Amino acid sequence: MLENGYHGEQQERRRPTAVTVKDFIILVNVVCNRNTKSQGFLAGVFNKLEENKMLVDLVTTSEGNVSLAMQSSDGTENQQRRLKGDLEEFGKVSISENMSIVTVVGHKMRNMVGISSEILSALASAKINIYLVSQGASEINVSLVVRAEDAILAMNVIHAKVLKIPTHWEQENNFIKGPWLY
Repeated sequence: MLENGYHGEQQERRRPTAVTVKDFIILVNVVCNRNTKSQGFLAGVFNKLEENKMLVDLVTTSEGNVSLAMQSSDGTENQQRRLKGDLEEFGKVSISENMSIVTVVGHKMRNMVGISSEILSALASAKINIYLVSQGASEINVSLVVRAEDAILAMNVIHAKVLKIPTHWEQENNFIKGPWLY
């Protein structure tokens, strides 16, 4: 049981430590055209990122596509257009703006069976769409890209349902008891 995220006599499940949100993110999806081999496709995409001096926060790949979450700012609109044009040589490119990265962090998440499912189920129950999921080999974080307008709700839902931290309004209501409410 210990290796699956449980500890103690009551076999309580360990919990992640924190949730972070990073705003001003764009999501770039590139679907490979049939003329490019997968190795050449990925190498070409990353070479174009280097040429355009674009820093990438998250990457997910498969044989035929790559998704990249990267910081967006007011001064990089021309860079984004140029990058899109450069990447179109490899396939179809789409860019989604106004996104955020929500990351669940904790060293106790390592070897914790079902934690990703718990996070994704919590967000699904709040009707939050997830555009990208990434987990590093260290297994100490799970990062998700969501619409910027859903980021705070996602953080609150994860706090309440995954970290088991009472929501802000529940904490406030615990302190406002007394005859003055009548």
